[in-house]
Amino acid sequence: MDPRENIFHQVLSNEGVIPEELKPDKKENDKTVDLKKEINNEVEGNLKISVMEAREVFFEQERVVGILKNKFAEISDKESFDKYCKSLGISEGAKEDLRNALPSINQSLKKDTKDFFESEISYKEHKEYLNQFLQTSLNLSLNNTEYGELINEKIRAEIDLAVKVLDESRNNPVLSHRGRGFHPDEASVEGFKKALEENIAEIEFDIRGTKAQEGENSEPVIHHNATLGASAGIPEAIRNIHINDIKNIDLKHGGHICSLEHFFELIKETDNKTTKINIDIKDFDEGMLDKILKLVESNKMEHRVAIVSWLPQSLQYLYEKNPTLSYSMSYFPAIRGVSRWAIEKISQLQSGSLLFGTAGTWFAKKRDEAIQAGVPKVQSTGSEQITDAIILDANEHWTETKEKTKERGQSLFGKHTIAYAKSPTKNKDSGMDTMARILQNGSVNIMAFEELFVAHIKKIPVLNKYGDKIVNLFERTTKLMEYAKECSKNGIKVNIFDLKKEKQ
Repeated sequence: MDPRENIFHQVLSNEGVIPEELKPDKKENDKTVDLKKEINNEVEGNLKISVMEAREVFFEQERVVGILKNKFAEISDKESFDKYCKSLGISEGAKEDLRNALPSINQSLKKDTKDFFESEISYKEHKEYLNQFLQTSLNLSLNNTEYGELINEKIRAEIDLAVKVLDESRNNPVLSHRGRGFHPDEASVEGFKKALEENIAEIEFDIRGTKAQEGENSEPVIHHNATLGASAGIPEAIRNIHINDIKNIDLKHGGHICSLEHFFELIKETDNKTTKINIDIKDFDEGMLDKILKLVESNKMEHRVAIVSWLPQSLQYLYEKNPTLSYSMSYFPAIRGVSRWAIEKISQLQSGSLLFGTAGTWFAKKRDEAIQAGVPKVQSTGSEQITDAIILDANEHWTETKEKTKERGQSLFGKHTIAYAKSPTKNKDSGMDTMARILQNGSVNIMAFEELFVAHIKKIPVLNKYGDKIVNLFERTTKLMEYAKECSKNGIKVNIFDLKKEKQ
């Protein structure tokens, strides 16, 4: 067997979690990743691909089995059962056979998912095998009944439908951005609980770090803005509030701020086994990052979590400790029409961070005004003051960035940041650069110019005569597509938001 296939099955049999002997932090096996050194092909190549594949397989089988569990649990009472049988158009005799078989069907669906696969099954064959396994398992209880074949046909149809639902969910995922849609207060404990109860396909939220007392680490809590002004009417920054105080704050509509630890507790409480989780990290703090990784691993969520950040240094830090997680980088301004040369020059100015901070504050306020005015396709971040914006090179190692910011009297903790880099593909020696290594089998999120600002540009008389040329300069649609092609060469997916034309 291919060694990569062996890793694939070890991960599958371990419920999607990396077996201890394969964990990258085992120094005796030399499985650490040092982004300053050459690529470790075992960890960053075959191992990573196998683990990613196995987690996806484990997740998919959980989702299919979950759909079937819910289906047969829903028809357990007489009224629902009769209604279900009527929709199938089956006779009274067939109804009785199905009623007698239900306990056995439900018992079959309670098997450990690690028992669903045999060692010779490959990643490409898993869906077909899962279908066959379920049909065989659920048919056993009906072999000797008068209407067994008829009922088996109906059960096969339910299995096929569950697999189709999975395909639809994969191709057209429903994602709750910032935990919206389940409570008036986004990303609240109350909203998350409802979303998890409804088994939403995917949920995204942002992480901020709290104030740490001496001897403590900052705690990761779920909140988009750096301050609580828009959500709770409190102008204080989260980095200045202790976790014990955060828990007692009421949001504007009665919800409560949720810590990451509490979120994972809600997953257990709601028995949710299928919702994918996008964790968008807004701060860089080593203790907080360690806590995030510990929570993901201790709750066995590696197969369900994608780590997202606009801070490349946060991704770097976590990647060196666990390169097999899925990573996603948000926004490369160099791709949005701002030249790398210009960013570097501005970052060298004493007032450079304040200059970007002023622009960022204006941007946040305009977005907030736009959403209040009902401008389509513009989401509000909630207007907040961005005092400064630290500029980061996506390929500069986190230890070097930390030293530089310290020398300038700055901190990455609780601050707005702007990351820049060329497309994350090749370096001068034609090898993968830092971000290309981290984003293998992951993605980059970039945003084209929003229609709010396009409308403003067209109203400026001195620019208006150039019309679409000016708009295209800012939107850089063509360059975005070229960038996406470059990224795809190294297995990096590009998510592009707010294009001016839907077909693009």
